[in-house]
Amino acid sequence: MNSTRKIGTVAAALACAACVDAMAASTVIRDFLDDTISLVPNQFDVSLFERVTYTDNVKNSPKDRIDSVHFDTGLGIEAYRNKGDLSYGVSGEVSYDYYTRRSSDMNGWDWNITPFIKASGLSDIHNLKLSLNMYGKIEPLSNSDLRYTRHYTTEALATYDYARHEHWGFMLNGGYKYDYYPQDEFEDYTKHTFTGSFVPYYRFNDDVKTGMRLQISKTAYDSNRVRSDSYKQTYNLFVDYRMNSFLEAYAEGGIEKRSYSGKARGSNGDRDWNWDFLAALRYSPTIRLKFELKSQFDIEDSTSGKSYGGGAAYVWDNSIAATWKPEAKYDFTAKAGIESQNEVNCDDDTTEYYVLFRASYRFNEHLNVYAQYKYDKVDFKYGYRKPGEWPANVLSSRGFTSDPDYYENEVTVGVSYRF
Repeated sequence: MNSTRKIGTVAAALACAACVDAMAASTVIRDFLDDTISLVPNQFDVSLFERVTYTDNVKNSPKDRIDSVHFDTGLGIEAYRNKGDLSYGVSGEVSYDYYTRRSSDMNGWDWNITPFIKASGLSDIHNLKLSLNMYGKIEPLSNSDLRYTRHYTTEALATYDYARHEHWGFMLNGGYKYDYYPQDEFEDYTKHTFTGSFVPYYRFNDDVKTGMRLQISKTAYDSNRVRSDSYKQTYNLFVDYRMNSFLEAYAEGGIEKRSYSGKARGSNGDRDWNWDFLAALRYSPTIRLKFELKSQFDIEDSTSGKSYGGGAAYVWDNSIAATWKPEAKYDFTAKAGIESQNEVNCDDDTTEYYVLFRASYRFNEHLNVYAQYKYDKVDFKYGYRKPGEWPANVLSSRGFTSDPDYYENEVTVGVSYRF
């Protein structure tokens, strides 16, 4: 393994760890130990796909449940080109969502597109990567606020890796993210997030790397009348340990704090230092079987109802995933996780449980089919209510538990054809 590849694996792990704020809060299990884009020299693939999903709670309501069939029709693209030390390309998909059964207000275009450019060994640049991610979709705002909303995001990332020395090096990361909510009832969640980090590291050998991640980020809302602007500092140590080809581990931990400002300011614990950590383990007993474990504790900006303003939430996410490929044509995946969210300024605390099973079959290099089942359940500390319906102090004093918790079953079948 050459030095560029060695540092690339460290960079991938650190880049994932440094983008905690960009991680989805529900059913996505991130790969913490590999790069997010696998480069294939001069590849150009275009695919058409159709996904049909049955959901028994499409409006995410504990009461007045509505089932619906969801058709997702779209186009995917993967185009990469390597030219000397320069790699560039784009990957992503564009699709149209069509819902039935009293949910036509959710119909619309979805997209997720990522162009990138990566340079190695050019002039004084050892390893530079620039990428842009743009996506639009409809999804629940958060576990504490289950209302569906259209959400458009543009995110730009830059990573520079200096690795001229045999043992030591450093990384510089910078990012900008814009989250736009077009609906009037969610306009106060539109925000800009700026992130920068400095990551010095030391490589003892091919198996053990360690270092520090020093990061600052600022989140500014277009309107801070009900959402508080936040400033976050993170000081972490990390270890990346590759025991052998079967077992890999990554661990990171340290301290961080969030500070809040604006007209909605009033967060308990403002400017307090808190612990954070991330641990990931991959075990591959055979080339066809892989297990992944992840545990992460972090402080995030709250997305509870408007009545409570801004502030923080403590989020602890634990998950396990297994992938089995008995042969090239078959692929089976199982995922499960538990995520607890403890709101600092109100009683909208939740615990989410989720499981996912997926099986796919590739007929040939062009045609692929799959089936998937997902179960998602959110328990509310004091029972579900509409955001802002009960003040937190009234809720606590009454021990409000009359409304049921939220759950959803989802079954999907899909087919894709690659040209």
